[in-house]
Amino acid sequence: MVKGGYIIITTFVSAALPFLGDFMSLTGEISTFPLTFILANHMYLVAKKQKINFLQKSWHWLNVSFFGLMAVAASIAALRLIVVHSNTYHIFVDM
Repeated sequence: MVKGGYIIITTFVSAALPFLGDFMSLTGEISTFPLTFILANHMYLVAKKQKINFLQKSWHWLNVSFFGLMAVAASIAALRLIVVHSNTYHIFVDM
């Protein structure tokens, strides 16, 4: 009963918001980039501290910086898509 209700509600929401994929890309960007790329490299740097050489440390900081910038770019792109698609929004419209 609960599963059926959940499916009905999510189907209704996805039909009411034809640009739901844009919201999903925003939430994916907020969670995927930091948890997958940034946090793993930062945890490695914290765990190894003095045991890694300068080249390894530089590589991991480069990864943290690059994927941090990618996260910012992806969030800007996702917000832009939400704004663009919300300007032409009509409820229950088949795009």
